[in-house]
Amino acid sequence: MIKPWLSILLLFLLTCCADKKQSNQVVFKDQDLPKIKLQSVKLDFDEFMDPRVIDRKGRFLFVMESNRTTVDVPAIHIIDTDDWSYYRSKGAKGHGPYELAGANTFFRDNARDSFRVYSRQDKKMLEYTIQDTSRLAIAEYKLPEIAFMVVRISPATDSTFLGVSVDDPNRMIEFHRSGERIAGYGEWEKVGTHPDLDNFQLFQINSGWFKGDQELGLHVFACIFRDRLEIFDYNTKEFIIVDGPSLDLPTFDVMGQDLYIPLEDNPYKYRDISITEDYIFALYGGIGELEYRKTSKVAEKIYVFTHQGEPVTLLELDRSLMGLAVDTSKRKIYGITTDENPGIAVFDLPDALL
Repeated sequence: MIKPWLSILLLFLLTCCADKKQSNQVVFKDQDLPKIKLQSVKLDFDEFMDPRVIDRKGRFLFVMESNRTTVDVPAIHIIDTDDWSYYRSKGAKGHGPYELAGANTFFRDNARDSFRVYSRQDKKMLEYTIQDTSRLAIAEYKLPEIAFMVVRISPATDSTFLGVSVDDPNRMIEFHRSGERIAGYGEWEKVGTHPDLDNFQLFQINSGWFKGDQELGLHVFACIFRDRLEIFDYNTKEFIIVDGPSLDLPTFDVMGQDLYIPLEDNPYKYRDISITEDYIFALYGGIGELEYRKTSKVAEKIYVFTHQGEPVTLLELDRSLMGLAVDTSKRKIYGITTDENPGIAVFDLPDALL
């Protein structure tokens, strides 16, 4: 016979285990969230051609062009938010030393006057200084062979990267800049209706955006074809999965080793991420390819989450954005507009999020 005190202890332990399991997954619905409408001011810059990525460091915004622009268009524009002047351009396009094919990902770096960008086509990391006037990088290095299967990366430490591989049993891998694989984290979830999908096919279903903050040890993957955020805490090596507002997977057909995900049936979901000291801001679309072609709308919502994945609020925007950056020191949200003449939209950060 189990003693009463032992029964209570077992019940307490089971409850703790259940809570821990639940804490690794968060599910939410739109109707459960408070909503805040935001109005913006648009700023135009003649230098922009086809801007796609925006990020920030200190008072500067860094706007990166599409890889489809011509070689005479700089890959990176630097904007001074103190007076909203065009500060200077960076990123000479080409395949020579200290040149790049395109700027895909921005890294702030710890140094006061420098930043890095990743050129996915070259598999090359380039370092630039903010103050000098040259478009050329001051340093560069080719990522190791292991990175050739990685489509999104984020610095984990000063010498290692986290990345999302197109063909790996793990959702995320860590590798050293010398090429050594350090670890793999998380495994792809099997799809009930298609349990035989391989790693590459599972990657396709879960493809999206990946950003991290090395100082916080927080790295976030946001899916483009499903309503899912994956928050990885590098300090604890644990994932928090955030599902919602829809729990549906995209519709798809298996075609040999590939998946066909019809764009007319599957609206794009998350479009970008910005991580601050207290929150994760996730730009959200829910807009399909056909509507985008007709209206140029990409995303008009921002979901705000805590670092533990708990939804805080839904920000409803007055204009469509592509790309997102949040500056809590200036109490602003910045985004690239998707109209015929793309510029920078500036929103006031709500008091509730300060």
